[in-house]
Amino acid sequence: MQNQQDEEFERTLDVHIMSVSATLVGVCLMVIGIYRVSNKLTSVNSLGDDFLALDALGFLASCMLSYFALRAREKRRQKFLEKLADRIFLTALSFMVLISLLIVYELM
Repeated sequence: MQNQQDEEFERTLDVHIMSVSATLVGVCLMVIGIYRVSNKLTSVNSLGDDFLALDALGFLASCMLSYFALRAREKRRQKFLEKLADRIFLTALSFMVLISLLIVYELM
């Protein structure tokens, strides 16, 4: 019974990582566009949009890995992909916080 609940939780976690990662890729791309428009208007040069593009790639990798984990038939492979997707997602999320601080600092 407990094993079945654990498996269900892991599948739910994969689905959440995949959907949130895909959403955050879109958020990163939207902020890059807004940031580029504001840079054109204020002629401020920044690394924020470049870092956001790298961050979007991190979220995209996390999204793809969680999808592959959902499709994996082997338990060992599924667990490996889940952990890797989770770690990349948390790293990209942390990086996004740092980028946000950089952007706020540059706009001040």
